[in-house]
Amino acid sequence: MVYDANNAKLLDTSKFPNDSIFEGMIIDITDGLVSQFIKESAKSKWEGDLNSNAILVKVEVKLEDDKSETFEQMFTYIDENGETLYTVNSNMGKFNKKYETTPMLQQKVKVITDSNGFAKIKIE
Repeated sequence: MVYDANNAKLLDTSKFPNDSIFEGMIIDITDGLVSQFIKESAKSKWEGDLNSNAILVKVEVKLEDDKSETFEQMFTYIDENGETLYTVNSNMGKFNKKYETTPMLQQKVKVITDSNGFAKIKIE
């Protein structure tokens, strides 16, 4: 290993083009706790309860040349007596307002990317 500050460059880890809008499809939903879905390094930065209920939604996006990529996005919720509850300002509430339902398998969603090419479901 040889560190060379003059030959250092940023590694592009994005899967998607920058600042774009795509159509995606929810291909998997995993139910669990926040602590199961976030990396160890992010747990100290998490402002909520790590033991909160959450779903991890996996979205497939078709790109050019029949290529597709996936990404995952987490939504928290409250489980009260077997009911899935959420607030209007939560990501689940915003999703419901935009798509008139909570996330479901095979559901089509709009996907937006930021200036670094990182994707998320458009909920606002």
